[in-house]
Amino acid sequence: MASLKLVVRPFVLALLHAIFLFSSSVLSDGDVAGMVLAGLNSHRTFLGLPAFTDNENADCLAGKIALNVLMDQQCDTASDNSVELDKYPELLSDCGIYINQTKDGVILPVCVATLVPTLVLTNYTYTHFANYINDWRFTGAGIGSGGDWMVVVLSTNTPEGSFGLFTKGSIL
Repeated sequence: MASLKLVVRPFVLALLHAIFLFSSSVLSDGDVAGMVLAGLNSHRTFLGLPAFTDNENADCLAGKIALNVLMDQQCDTASDNSVELDKYPELLSDCGIYINQTKDGVILPVCVATLVPTLVLTNYTYTHFANYINDWRFTGAGIGSGGDWMVVVLSTNTPEGSFGLFTKGSIL
């Protein structure tokens, strides 16, 4: 059984990559984000994990990080492209996220020239980011892009990781 998994997994992942590779070459950022989410969900389903649900607040945050924080940064695999949320309270506020209640999410930025979907998907499934993509605790995802940057924000179904709306009057 284990040897069958070793043979089938690369085949299924190669098939997924081929589907993305032969898709239309003229894609909008939204199309790429949708393809990446579909690929991540196929990957998770293959591993026996539930598919990510779309998290609107995480979508908002991912888009704002990609456009407002990363878009003008150079694509450099040697640099640290971590995003510290406490430095961007306005992005959280714009997306209705209360930082003092959000502790279980994760932000995964990758930079791929022209956001080729197969390469973006590979960056999420074959690098250290796979540890998060393959983690059963993460149940929701938001995806945004800007320039050559794709950002996946993963959420949990716990109060600390749902990226839920803060109540009016809450202060960041």
